Parts: sequence; C-alpha cells; structure tokens
Amino acid sequence: MARDIYSLRSLLLAAVLAIFIPKLTWHGRSHAATNTQPRPNVLFVLTDDQDLHMDSLSAMPKLKKLLGEGGTTNTNVTDLGLPFGGYPKFVAEGFSDNWLPVWLQEAGYDTYYVGKLMNSHSIYTYQDPYVSGLNGSNFLIEPYTYQYYNTVFTNGPNGPLTHDLTTHTTDLTQAHAEAFIETAASNPRPFFMMVAPLSPHVELLGNNNKALPNVSYGPGILHPPVPQPQYENAFPDAVVPRTPNFNPSFPSGAGWIRDLPQQTQDNVDSNDALYRNRLQVLAGVDDMIDNLASTLDAKGLLDNTYIVFSTDNGYHIGQHRLQPGKKCALETDINIPLLIRGPDVPQNVVTNISSSHTDLAPTFFKMMGIPPRPDFDGGAIPFTQADIDAHAGKSEHVQVEFWGTQTGGEGKYGASVPKSNNTYKAMRVFGEGYSVFYSVWCDGAHELYDMLADPYQLTNIFTPFSSANSTSPPNPVPQPSSPTPDLSISSRPQAPIQTRLDALLLVLKTCAGFSCRAPWSVLHPTGNVSNLVDALDPVYDEFYSGQPKVEFAWCDLGLIEEGEGVLVGNVYGGGVWSEGGLGNGGGKRGKGGKGGKGNGKGRKGVREEIEMQGREGEFGVLEGREWSSVIGVGVE
Repeated sequence: MARDIYSLRSLLLAAVLAIFIPKLTWHGRSHAATNTQPRPNVLFVLTDDQDLHMDSLSAMPKLKKLLGEGGTTNTNVTDLGLPFGGYPKFVAEGFSDNWLPVWLQEAGYDTYYVGKLMNSHSIYTYQDPYVSGLNGSNFLIEPYTYQYYNTVFTNGPNGPLTHDLTTHTTDLTQAHAEAFIETAASNPRPFFMMVAPLSPHVELLGNNNKALPNVSYGPGILHPPVPQPQYENAFPDAVVPRTPNFNPSFPSGAGWIRDLPQQTQDNVDSNDALYRNRLQVLAGVDDMIDNLASTLDAKGLLDNTYIVFSTDNGYHIGQHRLQPGKKCALETDINIPLLIRGPDVPQNVVTNISSSHTDLAPTFFKMMGIPPRPDFDGGAIPFTQADIDAHAGKSEHVQVEFWGTQTGGEGKYGASVPKSNNTYKAMRVFGEGYSVFYSVWCDGAHELYDMLADPYQLTNIFTPFSSANSTSPPNPVPQPSSPTPDLSISSRPQAPIQTRLDALLLVLKTCAGFSCRAPWSVLHPTGNVSNLVDALDPVYDEFYSGQPKVEFAWCDLGLIEEGEGVLVGNVYGGGVWSEGGLGNGGGKRGKGGKGGKGNGKGRKGVREEIEMQGREGEFGVLEGREWSSVIGVGVE
C-alpha cells in the first residue's frame, strides 16, 4: 500500500498512526530496573503488509519464542502518493529535520535505520535533502525498493549506492542491521534502531532476475513475493484460512466492496499460492530477527534492549470476496501484530487496551525515560504491570482514514476489479461489554458492525439517521441466514448509539494532541463524559441528535479541506469546538492530504505521522492486538 513514511515508516519514523491493542499477552519474567542500569536500547522491526487474521505469525516461530506467543495489531492505510504524500512532500513540510530520530538524538540517543523509508524516496530524491537525525542509515530506495533481488541501498548521506543483483533483500537488510549493532555496541550512548524489511509485500517487478517460476500474472507489474532459496518449497499445504467471511456466498461490506462477484476456484487457488509465498518470505524475516537478537546477545546488549515488532498495515486475501490488498477499513487490514520484549515487561498477562501507531513514539519515549512531547496525538502503550493495572477499563477508540482509490487488487485477478474511489473515515470503539466498528464513506454509505456478535463483519446493521444529511444506501441483499440483531450497549438501543459514534468520529476528524487522546473532552469540556457508556446517558440524547453528521462534500484523492464536509460540532452546554479540538497546538489540518498536511499542527498535520507515529526467560514479552488508523502511512 503506498503509504509514505508519514506514518509508520516515515515517522517513526512516522510510521504507523493508529493501532489498537485489545488482548495483550505478556511473557517472560519481570525484571525490575535499578537506578544504576544504563538507559535501554530499542530495536523496532516493521514489516510491510503483514496480516494478523490469516495467521501469518505461524510462519515465524522464532519471533514468537523471542517475543512471546500471540501478539497482534492492526493498521489502516492512507494513499500517500504524490502530490499528497511521499518523500518530496515530507521534505516540503519541513519534517526531514523535525521527526523522531532528531528528537531522540537531542535526548542523548544514537539512531539507525535500515530498509524502506517511504514512497518516492528514490535514487533521484534521497539526497534532496538526505533525512536528518540518523547516525547510520541504509535505505532501500526506488525504483528498486519492491524487488526481492536487484536491490539498491544508500550508504549514508555521502556514501555510494550499493546495487546487488544476487543477494536476497532480507539477507542484505540483516547484514546492514548487524553492522549497525556492531557500531552501536562500541559507542557509549544508547541507541534506537528501526529495521524495515520489504517482506511480505508483493514484488513490483523491474529488472528482477529471480521471478518465481511458473507464475504469470500477464502484463501487470505486481508479482508474488520471492522467498530465499531455503524457503521456496516451505508451507506446501498452506491455504488462506476459510473463515466465514472468506469468499462468502452473499455480498458484504459497503461501497465498491459489496459489488464484488464471488471468486472462481482458479481465483481462489491463485490467491492460496500468493498466501504461501507470503509465508515463505516471512520465514526469512523470522531468521533475520532471531539473528539480530543473537548479535545483541553476543554484544551483551540483549537484556537492556526493548525489541518491538509490528507492521505498517494488515492484508486481505479473499475475505469479503476481495482480491489481495490492504486499503480497506475492515478488520483484516487494520488489525495487525504488535509484540514487545524487554526490561520490566511482565509475563503471561492478557489485557484489552486500545492503541494506535500514534502511540508508538510516545511508547518509545517512555521506554527511554524521555518526557512526552505535548503535541503527541497518542500516548504510551502500557508495557509494565503497574501501567497495565492503571489502564484497566480505559480502552476505547482508534480512528482509521483513507483518501484515494482502490486500483483493483494484487495477485493474478487483481486487475479484474474496476477502479473505484475508496475514501472513507472509520473508527473502532470498544470497552467493557462492547466492541463496534463504524464508518462513513465519501459517497454517503455507512457501516456499523457489532464486533462481538459479528466479528467477521458480514452484516451491516447501520440504520439511516432520521435527518436528511444521510444518504446511506440500504444494506446489501441477501443478508446471512442469521442476521445480527440491532446493537445495544448499556441497555440503550441502536439509534442513540449511532449518534454518539458519529459525533466521536467528527471530533477525531480534526483532533490534535490531547483532544485525540481524550476526544470526549471536546464534546463535554467539564470532564463528566470519558467513554461511550458515559455519553449514552439519556440526558444527552437531544444534544447528540442535533450534532452535525460526518460527511464529505465530494470524493477526492487526498485530504482537501473543502471536500471534508463539516469540520466542527457542538459542545455540550453551548458553543462549538474549533478545528483541532482542544489539542495542544490546535490548528487546522493542512491542505494537501494525509501525509501531506499543511502546517503540521493539527491531527491531520504531517507531524503526527512523523511522530511515528523477549526472549522467554528473564525479560518479558508484550504481545498485543492493535487496530491502526494509519493517518498518512504511505508504503506500497
């Protein structure tokens, strides 16, 4: 998916913006830090397009042993191709000198980066200028970024480009990362290192000399990922899990998704082959992570290093009849893996904590003992037992946004899907006794799923608002044989629930800083409402019924403010909020699209995207499930 690095990779590198973590599992023995313990290191590994819901972690047993069994997270994507995103836009907004690595260097850390940074980071643009804030860097750059062989890496800001036609990209990524660990081990300062391998992204075939045999997708440029030789025949019997939403007999979803035909057997077989290729390349990443941990151990650094593993966004293959891809707000695309191992991480603790990629930078700050920036849109993910206990019951929302088109899909049959606008705003909200998904498309369609009763999102239960500004089409027909009943939360019926969800999504459209972390405070400044259950008090029914509804003026390819429809709403007790909510820095979203935002001070400003947003035994492992509303991630 083309996400720039405004999101996960960029920011984080600006990488992922929103992740939700419902079920965190911790493994290992808690280890209390002492006042004499040196500041910890952080190694962050970010894969490209890795799913959670198709069990991709089954191909990574070493990772699960290192970081613990079970974590997952999710993320969604934003189209960040030029002119709305990409490296030139990142530079134009001034963020090449004002992003996570720069902040960490100012706090006393050495910083390193290996792998993919963002789209449009190419042999023509990477020195215009070279990004600031890195002690060492080897970037995969276009037009070779998405080739498993025939790769080109930078070698710092002034070194020569290195072109390799015969070595697999994962092996090269590992070698560069191991070299930086060697360098970091010889320096007195602690380090932050991000390693962003290509896998399991599909291949954009150029001059590749290692295309898979017997695979022909026709004239297109998207090809299956290419494994290392030792894994070419791995997972011979693996197929996409046949969940209830896999190639269903009835249509589901909204927009262009509900018009998709059921896939033929040849289509399904081809997609199963792509699925096996994805597992094969992830097996190579599994080896890489294990080898990096061994290098840390050999240098005496492992026990004082947090290892964080995640991905930029999820992936779908066949669910809801979809051809392979990742640009939807459905659970397959926005729920991704998150695993953490390191000092003070408890063992065998399962939690339900919402989180997004906007929480990664604050989490890294907390791991390193750095005070959080006031303009962070996210907060630190709890990773110690004390913080987990203190956070109990506070999980709630994660926003997902996308501007742009879906261009069919990946895989052999991807080109068969007509190009359609795919612009939407969506949200996952959950707490004690409820879990819902709500979305508004630019064409006026709405979706509402009760994720407890309908975890596979097969029955859209949205009921049009009584006001005239909703143009939501009827639910697709036919529906499943056992339709999901209307939603009920805290003994309230669905109608008032919908008005609260829409108002919350309206706040999240323009929030900044604190208001992104506490959006109910925008609607209720007195602080007496902090979650959906509080907001469902009947005393607020009239207030929420009168709120302007989330809408678009038109369907566009980027965040164009004039096309965003209503941007402000009412405050309980009188008045309206300003764009940017009550967040520090406030400010409007900049024009130009996600990842290409204007002044960078609003939630939709590039700053957010640029903030980024154990081995079993003595140290613990955090595994989490996240939903991510990646606001500006632009990785293909």
